Amino acid sequence: MLKRTIKYTNFHDEEKEGIFYFNLSKEEILFMALGEDGTDIVKHFQSLMEKEDNASILRQLRELILRAYGLRSEDGELFEKSDEIRDKFQQSAAYQALFEQILVEPEALLDFFIGTLPKDMQSDAKAATEKSATEAMVAYKNNPPVPPVPPTS
Repeated sequence: MLKRTIKYTNFHDEEKEGIFYFNLSKEEILFMALGEDGTDIVKHFQSLMEKEDNASILRQLRELILRAYGLRSEDGELFEKSDEIRDKFQQSAAYQALFEQILVEPEALLDFFIGTLPKDMQSDAKAATEKSATEAMVAYKNNPPVPPVPPTS
């Protein structure tokens, strides 16, 4: 489980900071690992980056964030996820800030993904993805999915 502090500006133009939780169960990981075309998710992302399929990369990033997001119960016994919970989060300024951060900081994607995994899978995932993630991040930095926003005067 990933406990993440997100700084954002709300819709009243107020600076806020909140704690948000993200978790993927082994079942969710299994389905994600199969990917859309039956290949593992790391190879799937690499393929999208090699093809420079920016629209698919953005969709996959959104799916990863929203699939992992949930509400942790006070007693730690439940991690609630539902379409309603995901929809509310997706409409928040915190979601927008997180999505933007991951877009502009490619290393944040790997850290986010590994942080959402069950503890017993994190070290293996980090070792398995370290080399391919480095190559993917270099490709990502050279060709980000969205062009940089020009400064405003």
